Amino acid sequence: DDEHLLLSELPQFNSLALQLIWSLLGSFSCVQKDLASDMETLFLSFAQQLPKSSLSPSAFWEWAEAAVLDEARKLETLCQSVEETLNAPSSQQRLQQLTERHGSEKIFQVSVCVVGGRDLDLSLARGELVGVISWADTRGDKRRWLVDAGEAPPPSPHLTLPDGGAIRRHSYTPESQRLTVLAAYDFTARGNHEVSMRAGEVVRVLEAKDKRGNPEWSLVEAGGGKRGYVPSNYLTMMPIGGSAGSQPPF
Repeated sequence: DDEHLLLSELPQFNSLALQLIWSLLGSFSCVQKDLASDMETLFLSFAQQLPKSSLSPSAFWEWAEAAVLDEARKLETLCQSVEETLNAPSSQQRLQQLTERHGSEKIFQVSVCVVGGRDLDLSLARGELVGVISWADTRGDKRRWLVDAGEAPPPSPHLTLPDGGAIRRHSYTPESQRLTVLAAYDFTARGNHEVSMRAGEVVRVLEAKDKRGNPEWSLVEAGGGKRGYVPSNYLTMMPIGGSAGSQPPF
């Protein structure tokens, strides 16, 4: 009897199930329609803000094609300008100098004009080459780099230094007060009282003046323990973390 009862109720169950499914589909369709309407309204509100929204489809595509071609011509002109700049004898010489100092992996080209707005900021034209000395400033900020733009170093002081023996008689600064700095430019020793150093080389300042108290010369210890005088304006401070930074010359 129960089996016959279930069989008799089955058509009604199927009918109710179909009604439920159709109701769900109808609700889903209404939700989709409302969502599409909301999206259309949102799109139109933004489209009205576009400068070319009032154009007909054919006019819009004509404008878009012309704009793309114009930008392509600008890009081609830029590439030609960069190529001419790089192939210029002066650029080739600068590239060679920077590569010898820093290695090819640290050579970059300026993509936009840079106007220095703060002390020690460089003003660079688009297309100029630079060599990276440090990937961060003295505060560890990696958004600012210390770079070598290939410019000539500042003039060294035109003063007569003490003779070589004076270095041995120099009263050195205590070890705890010695300062580790970085060579900002190449310097070639011109006598036994001076010491050669390369741009980017880490040196230790033994005395920030010469024997006569002149601060334009610093007594330093370079690579291999070599000691001698170098121009103070050829030195730059080390940043946090031990790599070069963008501090004022020592």
